[in-house]
Amino acid sequence: MDFGRACVPELDAPLCNAVGKKAGSASPRNVSLTGKRNFDRVYRQGNRVHVAAAGIVAIESQTREDEHADGMDDAGTPARAPSRLAFVAGRSVGNAVVRNRAKRRLREAVRMVHVPDGWDLVISARTGTATEPFDQLVKQLQEGIARATSGKR
Repeated sequence: MDFGRACVPELDAPLCNAVGKKAGSASPRNVSLTGKRNFDRVYRQGNRVHVAAAGIVAIESQTREDEHADGMDDAGTPARAPSRLAFVAGRSVGNAVVRNRAKRRLREAVRMVHVPDGWDLVISARTGTATEPFDQLVKQLQEGIARATSGKR
């Protein structure tokens, strides 16, 4: 008796991606808010907005003058740096698995929302962030970011 496979599938691609390049971060490094000084500035002076799934703290970043010598863009308005974002989740959100899931969901939801240039934002996960229906999460973040960047509470 032969117990071998009757049909052996042909593989077009290798089973592991060890040969290819490692995928980079989903968000470019230059749009991540890092450093204690930046976080302190956002938390001290920023506009706080709370929605059901997250807390958002936003503050205008400095104008970017390295793009043009006079600090203005081609339209004659002040040149603005791309917005920098940070995603945080405290222990009250849950264990490490839940906190990481909540931050991944926030990152993906923010990709679907328009974030105006020239802002530093810290988006904090809340207890329901990991379980909130995704379409509601996107809608809440859209409203919260719009309120935080407009100066309205």
